Amino acid sequence: MSLAEPNRYAVTGVGLVSGYGIGADLCFEGLLARERAPRLHDVKAWPVGDRLLPVAGPDRDQVTSKLPSQQLASLNMEARMALAACLLALEDAGLDEASFADDSCGVVVAAQHAGLQDYADLWWAGMRADDAIVSPTRGPRAGFNAVAGYLGIRTGARGPNVTILNGVVGGVDAILYAMDAIARGEARAMLVCGVGFVHPVEVPLLADAQPEWEPKPFDVGRRGSCFGNAAAALLIEAPRRDAKAMVTAAHAAYSPDMDSGASMYRALSQVLAEDGRKRVAACFAGANGSLMGDAVEAGALSTALDYTVPVCAVKGGMGECLAASVVAQVAMATLSLRHSFLPPTPGLGEATGLLRLRVPREPEKLSEGTLLVHGWDAAGGAGAVALRDPEAA
Repeated sequence: MSLAEPNRYAVTGVGLVSGYGIGADLCFEGLLARERAPRLHDVKAWPVGDRLLPVAGPDRDQVTSKLPSQQLASLNMEARMALAACLLALEDAGLDEASFADDSCGVVVAAQHAGLQDYADLWWAGMRADDAIVSPTRGPRAGFNAVAGYLGIRTGARGPNVTILNGVVGGVDAILYAMDAIARGEARAMLVCGVGFVHPVEVPLLADAQPEWEPKPFDVGRRGSCFGNAAAALLIEAPRRDAKAMVTAAHAAYSPDMDSGASMYRALSQVLAEDGRKRVAACFAGANGSLMGDAVEAGALSTALDYTVPVCAVKGGMGECLAASVVAQVAMATLSLRHSFLPPTPGLGEATGLLRLRVPREPEKLSEGTLLVHGWDAAGGAGAVALRDPEAA
């Protein structure tokens, strides 16, 4: 159970690293233009094999160019992306690293398989007794909490430092943890970071799922998802007059499978009840182009929301970003509040009427009300976050 109280938590900064480039604004502009993330990279199967998996994601050199040069050699791509997103969030909040270096500031990271590739590399090198590539730096990088640990070291944050490995819904859990840490007085500010990254060791399994390189969320012709590497960050604090958005409610729910949509119904109904506002201005959905997942989510949303509520699925442009998904959706919802526009869903052709959703094909002026963010994963988890304009919260 969350200790967090409604209307008490401000999003004061957002940062995003994605296939659109470095920065949340680039992603928002791409979505407004109905463009897919333009950068596709071929991830090769590991340790052997010639299978390739095209993944939407940022360019390594671009990410590295945004970071201080100290100790970059010891950082894997997950940590580099996370650090870039967090530094962007602090900058967006008008803060520098020095002002975050405090016992009252903390970090919580949502990840999928953090450190998996470094663990696999270390194991492979050990099995081969390859002294040339065994390095003392590989041990710490192989830990699932390495990203959160490095963010704490690099920013100087000496408050709570937590990693949540819970798939897509981990982003909601991370937001809840940050809110509760502030409610308990353990922190005055929390960096919430979600990281989604496809490791080469995962390529054979993911390629067998036959991903679709041009996903069409909620579309009658949808055939599958595209994976996307991304890192998204939010700075969450107690209320501030210059907040970008107010988090009014968040809830995560779980069920044995996704087919029934039971966890989606519970998460949505709980958040709408906690938010206490009847009007929902728009919803940022977790649809990624999958046949089953999109249909189940559409059923849950159409039950919980009025048909007039517009729905946007950012994964049509970003791809399936795994544990970065919900945090990235909240970042885009925050920019929607900032610019008063809801972006359309990239890849949408002709949405089937069976979905009973209004999914705009063009940008729409945002009306007054709550912005709802909804995320889910195939394991049966679902979560929702409610946001409002600070002046209306």
